[in-house]
Amino acid sequence: MTKVTRVNMIEFNSEAELEEQQEWYQQNGAKLFPDSILQMGVQTGPTSIMSVSVYPDQSTADEAMATRDKLFQDAANTMSGWSMEGPVRHWTMPTLMTIIGEQNL
Repeated sequence: MTKVTRVNMIEFNSEAELEEQQEWYQQNGAKLFPDSILQMGVQTGPTSIMSVSVYPDQSTADEAMATRDKLFQDAANTMSGWSMEGPVRHWTMPTLMTIIGEQNL
C-alpha cells in the first residue's frame, strides 16, 4: 500500500503566534493525528512553517484532513495556509533503518 504525504504551508500573523502554536502542536500533534507515521514542521521564515505529514494510506490521510481543516478553522484569526499531497516516492531514514531494518513503501 502506498504511503501518502501531505505538505502544509502555514503563515502566521506574527512571530509570537507562530511560536505559541508550534509549542502547542509539539504537545498535542501526536494526539490529533495518532495514525500518522511522521509529523514534522520546518520554519521557513519568521512567520511561516512548512509541515510535512506522512500517513500509511489515502484513507488515513483523508481522515487527518478533516482534523486539519478544523484546526485551521479554529485558528483562522491567527494563521492561514494551503496544502498539497501525493504518494511517497522515496523513503529513507538511515539511522533508524539500522535499528529496525528496511521498510517497504
